[in-house]
Amino acid sequence: MIDWKKREADAHRTMNELAKQNRLLNDRERMGKKTELKSLPTILQVELSADCNLTCSICARNEFPYGPGSLPIDLFDTLTFLFPSLEKLILHGYGEPMAHPGFQTIMGRVAGFACHTSFYTNGTLLFGDRARAVLTGDVDEIAVSIDSPDPKKFEDIRTGASFRRVTDNVKKFIEARNEKGMETPRIVVAAVAMKETVDDLVDLTRFVADLGADAIEVNYLMAYKEELVSRSLFFDQERANRALEEVKRHADELGLEARLPEPFTLGGMKSPGTQEMSCLRVYDFAYIGYDGNVRPCCFPLLYLGNIAEEGFLDIWNNKAYRKLRKSFADNKPPSFCMECLSGTYTDVDSRKCHISCE
Repeated sequence: MIDWKKREADAHRTMNELAKQNRLLNDRERMGKKTELKSLPTILQVELSADCNLTCSICARNEFPYGPGSLPIDLFDTLTFLFPSLEKLILHGYGEPMAHPGFQTIMGRVAGFACHTSFYTNGTLLFGDRARAVLTGDVDEIAVSIDSPDPKKFEDIRTGASFRRVTDNVKKFIEARNEKGMETPRIVVAAVAMKETVDDLVDLTRFVADLGADAIEVNYLMAYKEELVSRSLFFDQERANRALEEVKRHADELGLEARLPEPFTLGGMKSPGTQEMSCLRVYDFAYIGYDGNVRPCCFPLLYLGNIAEEGFLDIWNNKAYRKLRKSFADNKPPSFCMECLSGTYTDVDSRKCHISCE
């Protein structure tokens, strides 16, 4: 059985020295509750495009005016000075990254850096020149959204996508990677778990193994609008927990890595040993939107500056960023942080994390 934790540790050891030093400094500044940082982000997320060729009913981008548009390559280039200091470079956001008209050019820009580079995709464009560009771009990982092995359920959720086309693209990409004798990009199948798919997760795990992918990832559906509330697993927690246990067991048997959300703590109590802590993201992470707006996380409505108007370094320590860090140091974060299921601030409202439209 593959020891995924050891593999991650080995990858960390191969990181360049500049990134290691940046991480150490960032940790010291965070623990010291500094608001103005000498360290740089250790994780950078760049939203290449806000365009998407699908209209998935579960996608939050449908709930607020967003896009269309793609990050100009000249603005992307203003960020490359950060890459040697990064542990992770994430190249997706609320749109489909492979829809960027200069996607192949960007793959050339990111090649050669030691940071772990990844992106999520709906898989519809993972073929031809774009797929070949990924194979030459030193990308470490691609997560492809497939919520169910049932073609009808998949196509009902991923509106506009063809189950056969997406799975064929994934198979052919894996075959091309393997023919080249490459271990990366690793392919992760990412599923959103909801009431209509939760019982499919074990079959999906087997399907992922049959595809030749490397990992399965499961995330909970977040109800951004009333129509999604009845599909949330927040109201079927025992069933969700059982399904996640079975996914883990089958993944272990199949030699797949399983990336699973925390199980529901029945009764609404926090897990033993949970500690309150400042959110790491305001210290070690930055999100650059397709429009150049800089955000401290993926929350779409909080802007701290724009790289089309001023340099990233000026934004990283501007008044707004320092004020935000201080709010966490004082344990008085913005209200929307209390609804964050994916962040690192632990004092959250579990129901609001899953049912954000209330």
